[in-house]
Amino acid sequence: MILGTGLSGHGAGCVVERGLPASQLPGFARTRVAGHPGRVEMRCYGGVPVLTFAGRTHLYEGLGVAPVLASVRLAAAWGVARLLVVSAVGAVSPAALAHPFVFLSD
Repeated sequence: MILGTGLSGHGAGCVVERGLPASQLPGFARTRVAGHPGRVEMRCYGGVPVLTFAGRTHLYEGLGVAPVLASVRLAAAWGVARLLVVSAVGAVSPAALAHPFVFLSD
C-alpha cells in the first residue's frame, strides 16, 4: 500500500511490526512534502501482513523518475502481488474526465 497525504500517519485496525525511514533504502529519496513521512513499514491488518509506504516522493519535487518509482520496484522485488495506491488529489481541472478505478487480479 502506498499511502499519500492524509493517510500516511493512520493505521486504524493495524499494528506496525517494523519500520524505517525510506531514505535509508537504496534508490529512495527523502520526501519534502508535508504529510508524507517517508517511511516503509510492515503492518498487520487483521492478521494479514501488509507492506506500506507512508508517504512518497513526487515528480514535481525535481528528483527524477527513479525515486518516484522506487516503492513500486521494491514491492515487486519482494514478491508483492497486489498494489493499492491511496491519494488525496485536489485542484483537478473540472474539464478533466473522470477515470474509474481499475482493479487487476491474478
